[in-house]
Amino acid sequence: MRMYREFEYLTPTSWEEAAASLEDGTSAVLAGGTDLLTRVNARLRPQPDRLVSLRGLPAVAAVSHAGAELVVEARALLDQVVLAEAVKTNFAALAEACAHIGSPQTRNRATLVGNLCSASSAADACPASLCFSPLVRVQTESGLRELPLSELFAGPRQTSLGPKELVREVVFPQPPPRTGSAYRRVGSREVCDCATVVVAVALSLDEAGGIAQAAIGLGSVAPTPIRATEAEELLLGKVLDADLAAQAAEVAARATAPITDIRGSADYRREVVQSVLPAVLRTAHCRARGACS
Repeated sequence: MRMYREFEYLTPTSWEEAAASLEDGTSAVLAGGTDLLTRVNARLRPQPDRLVSLRGLPAVAAVSHAGAELVVEARALLDQVVLAEAVKTNFAALAEACAHIGSPQTRNRATLVGNLCSASSAADACPASLCFSPLVRVQTESGLRELPLSELFAGPRQTSLGPKELVREVVFPQPPPRTGSAYRRVGSREVCDCATVVVAVALSLDEAGGIAQAAIGLGSVAPTPIRATEAEELLLGKVLDADLAAQAAEVAARATAPITDIRGSADYRREVVQSVLPAVLRTAHCRARGACS
């Protein structure tokens, strides 16, 4: 029977202690553990010599919504995010993305912050989260610092966190009125498989029905999750129709830098973005108008 390798297991009781417990290149933060322990058991490198568990930290609300922002704490389970009424109402794409990660058992153990910190291009929650421009609050030995989520992703499975830093919470600003969002993944299966392509959209409309704000998040089509900023700019100030959606999808596909692997070729991934994005745009637009759920 395969056994876990030996490692040191710490349970700090404060966030400052947790940050101080991390050792450069030899430590890993343990929250849900669904990705970390799988990689440890499979002997995938790098292998941690020390696991710093968040189990002993003071209990706080997993997901809280106070007017201007939604706060998701580091230990918030995917299921808690999916079931939170504020997420379903105001951040539909995020709720949909979290609902498609793994199995029900996985979603009852895995955390949103863990999915984001995997920094995997194929991580389902990353493109949807990017669409809402959240801030990441990072715990250091001496206090907190903030950075945009887009700056957390430094490369394939690499974050910009320092050696004694960990994510404490992610803060999503409240979307403007008349905002709708949507998410879709394409892969060999709907769940329990790495996505071949992930697409997420958030649109905010002005009083005349024009697009005042646009965000398009893409996954599995570049070394890290990305925003298709040129396509977003194309949408601004216009009323969405079939031609505009197709144009935006073409521009977004050109902005990708996918690889060819066992799940699909680079050309196929670009074609998926171009074919799927118009439908996701239409769904987000419909929700922004209050015409569908």
